[in-house]
Amino acid sequence: MVVVQVVVVQVVVAQIIMTGMATPTVILILILILMLMLMLMLMPTLIDDLTIVADVNVDGVVNASEIGTDRTVTVRIGLGADAQTGNVITVNDTDYTVDAEDLTNGFITAAVDANTQGDLTIDVSATDIEGNTATDTVSVTVDTTPRNIVGDLSVVADINADDLLNAGEIGADGLVNVRVNLGPDAALGHTITVNGTDYTIDADDLTNGFITAEVDATTEGELDITASVTDAEGNVDTSTDTVTVDTIVDDLLGDISITADFNSDGFINADEAGDGSIAVQVGLGDDAIAGTVVSVNGTDYTVNTTDLTNGYIVAEVDADEEGLLDINVAATDTDGNVATDVTSVTVDTGLPQVPALTLAGLIDSGTLGDNITNDNTFTLGLSADLEAGATLSYQISTDGGTSWTNTDAAQTGLADGSYQFRAVVTDEAGNVATGTAVSVGIDTVLPEIPGALAFSADNTVLLGEGEAGTTVQVRDADTNELMATTTVNENGQYAAVNAAGFAGRSLRLVAIDTAGNTADTGTTDPVEGTNGLVTVVQNAVANLSDDSAISPTSTLINNLADPDSSTLSGLTGIVEQLTDTDQPVLGSITELVDALTAANSGGDENLGALINTLNAVAGFLGSSDPDAIAAATDNLDILLGAGDGTTVVSDILNETVAGGNQIVSELLGGSIGINIDAGGLDELVNTAGLGDVVNGLTGILNPILTGLSIPLQLLGINLNLADITNGLVTAVDNLLSGEEVIQNGVAQATGVLDEVAAGLLSDGALLDELIDVLGLDGLGGVVNTLVSSVLSPIVNSVVDLANGEGILLPPNPGPGNSSTLLDELSTIVNDLTGGDDTNLIPVSNLLDNVIRNDDFVLGDIVNSLNDLTNTDDGALGVLTQLIQGLYNSDVTGLEDLTQGLGGLLNGLLDQTVQPLIDGVFEGIQPMPDMAGDDMLVSGLTNETFVGGEGADSLMYMLLSETDNTGGNGSDTWRDFQVGNTATDNQADQIDIGELLVGYNGDGSAASLDAYITVTQNGANTVLSIDRDGEGGAHASADLLTLTNVNVDLDTLMVNQQILL
Repeated sequence: MVVVQVVVVQVVVAQIIMTGMATPTVILILILILMLMLMLMLMPTLIDDLTIVADVNVDGVVNASEIGTDRTVTVRIGLGADAQTGNVITVNDTDYTVDAEDLTNGFITAAVDANTQGDLTIDVSATDIEGNTATDTVSVTVDTTPRNIVGDLSVVADINADDLLNAGEIGADGLVNVRVNLGPDAALGHTITVNGTDYTIDADDLTNGFITAEVDATTEGELDITASVTDAEGNVDTSTDTVTVDTIVDDLLGDISITADFNSDGFINADEAGDGSIAVQVGLGDDAIAGTVVSVNGTDYTVNTTDLTNGYIVAEVDADEEGLLDINVAATDTDGNVATDVTSVTVDTGLPQVPALTLAGLIDSGTLGDNITNDNTFTLGLSADLEAGATLSYQISTDGGTSWTNTDAAQTGLADGSYQFRAVVTDEAGNVATGTAVSVGIDTVLPEIPGALAFSADNTVLLGEGEAGTTVQVRDADTNELMATTTVNENGQYAAVNAAGFAGRSLRLVAIDTAGNTADTGTTDPVEGTNGLVTVVQNAVANLSDDSAISPTSTLINNLADPDSSTLSGLTGIVEQLTDTDQPVLGSITELVDALTAANSGGDENLGALINTLNAVAGFLGSSDPDAIAAATDNLDILLGAGDGTTVVSDILNETVAGGNQIVSELLGGSIGINIDAGGLDELVNTAGLGDVVNGLTGILNPILTGLSIPLQLLGINLNLADITNGLVTAVDNLLSGEEVIQNGVAQATGVLDEVAAGLLSDGALLDELIDVLGLDGLGGVVNTLVSSVLSPIVNSVVDLANGEGILLPPNPGPGNSSTLLDELSTIVNDLTGGDDTNLIPVSNLLDNVIRNDDFVLGDIVNSLNDLTNTDDGALGVLTQLIQGLYNSDVTGLEDLTQGLGGLLNGLLDQTVQPLIDGVFEGIQPMPDMAGDDMLVSGLTNETFVGGEGADSLMYMLLSETDNTGGNGSDTWRDFQVGNTATDNQADQIDIGELLVGYNGDGSAASLDAYITVTQNGANTVLSIDRDGEGGAHASADLLTLTNVNVDLDTLMVNQQILL
């Protein structure tokens, strides 16, 4: 060190000399330097080099990492050769005593405070034992403040900045992104270390102002994140952040159960799905608290205290889509970790297919396809296989489908009754589908054996009774040939038709019910097609309505009974004259009848024979005894002599009254003359006599027609006395008024006027005129045949007998013979009508019993009466021959003729009717009074109905499928009463239900527009029907005219007066 100093002095001196600076001052300085140097040379060597240990890179700068944590730097002070133990070395005012170890090491170490930034001077001095001091100095710059390169850290994954990283925030790889913001001192190339991973700043980072680092976050608990960078001075710029890693989910969720899946089969069927949402029960874990949000398929449910108590929440999950339904449940704990669970169920709400139910082994013994049968054993089955996994059961109902019970496939020995069966199919999901019910009617009871009531006169129609709804077959009992098939209607009646007729055939009647059970009359007692099963009413009706013969008898009878109908009533006049004791000639019938009445007690022998014969005939009426019928036949044969029958009446009359034979028409013609003045017809007609007789007979005829009304209607006929009377009077008036000789009132010779009147009323003129007046022209068929063959001869003979007599007043009435006949006739009439001195049952009741009583054998009466008037068949037709002979025979005088007529009249009334009333029908209950509620039935022709008092019903039956009115014609109802049937006990009804085809309406007038038309025709209402509605096969036709009624369809329907 001294050498260095000398050299330095030498250099300095040389420099001064060379530069010429050797001035006194310089010289003085040099002397001082030399002295200093000398002193240094004389000082001991205690210390050697000074080394700043912390300045690792010897850059003269001590940075933060080089300074200790105590903010000091270590200085190593080398010991000089003169250093000794005990020397004190002072370093920045801190003394250090050298010890032996220091001498061994050759240095001491001193800690120098470096808290102050900037230059740090380290002064070292050492003093030896002589007090000499050695000093040294070293300087270093303290720079411990790093440059601002690293800014704040942010954990990108900590979305909610709660310093917690849950499982949802940490990626699947366990890494989280950390954003390290760059400070203003950051520069390209700086390397930032984040949790041990280096990231070099590039231009993009500088532009962005940050770098992004990935930090491992797989360890639960606190995660320290450190980002550091070393600046040029070696100082480290550091930024740190700490977050807590918590990826363990709290125990929030328990088990999931699908409440709707009642049977826990993993399917939701239609019943379980309900309205399209299902209930799901989500169990709660131990860590669940009030406020925990549980999400079920996207819908949040907040747990409340009730849920905690229950231990679960209930969620509604949409289940309106078929197929697999995943139910995803999630709950988030306070750290944001999500607990999840999932369960699945299959939604299958589609109903399974149910194949058609089959009835294996069932014999459909009745009508094919209706399943009404007498087979009570069969097996239920299906028409096709079930879908995979489906199950099948069968059910049965015995109450029309109200209740059902399970049953076996095999049905054995079912009791009679109505059953319904159905198949029930359950698919794998539990959906239940019920098939269409199939009805089966078990009926093993035989139907009622059909009965035969009547044949039509031409034997083409068989009327009978049977069980409603059964099919009736009419078969030949010998050959089993099927002759006719029909159905018994709801009233228990049927009509079987065979165009070839049933005459001469033995018939077997077979009833077949809907189940195929059969019952028949057998072959041992067959029904005979020729046994004359034509009821009294059927015969009468057929004859009364035939326009090919005389005007309907009912018309003629009506004229007898209605004296007020007109001043002209020829038949009434005749009858009056026949019974008028004041008439000199015609009144003689009174004498004859009087004698006939006493014939059995001493009267004329010959005339008594007639009564006896008629009594015998009356005796077999109502009897099935063939001996009685044979006796009656024999008696009539005896009466008629040799069986010829053409002269017996003449013989009887000729023996009573002497004289030559004379034709009846000759007796009548010219027997009475009269002069007519200008007064006209009113003065010519015997109105007083007509009135008396008609008043007397009205009581007989009205009850008869009233009693016949229902039976007649069954054949489609309705008779009304007033209409028939008016019609006949009009017809007679038309014929007589049209003749000039009568109309002009010219005086004529005696008998001329009578002959004119007789001519006008004969030769069918009256018949034709009456038919036109009544509108009966055009009738035909069975009705025409019956009238022509039975009643026409009788009625024509009556017209021939009349020949105008009795219509006009005789010119010179004189005193006649007294008689009790009129009194007797009055008594009979009174008795028959139930008068004050009633002795006999009224005729209406008598006929009701004959026609209606079910316990009475009708065939005998029908047979007898039929044969009595049948001129074409049978010995008993002699009654017709007798009457014909009576009217046509040559007689000696008018008195003989009237006596014969009187005997016949009295015999029929007194000796035939009375025994029938008193004997044959004794004890038979009559029909209800026709003044009450009546059932009227339309038939084949144009009929006129009168219901009388009470609420009457007119029923239309289907007599023809093809006819526009169903075969019923066009009818008239003369006393139809309009009124509401619910409140008016006189309101009448019309039943047309059987005529309508394809009507399915609600019964309103609007729904019937296409079927029924109601119009006004003058004072009348016309009901027209189109059976199958507009545009169908049938055309609209007038069905019924309501006379003197003004009503519309709406009113009729509201009143319930049209029945469907």
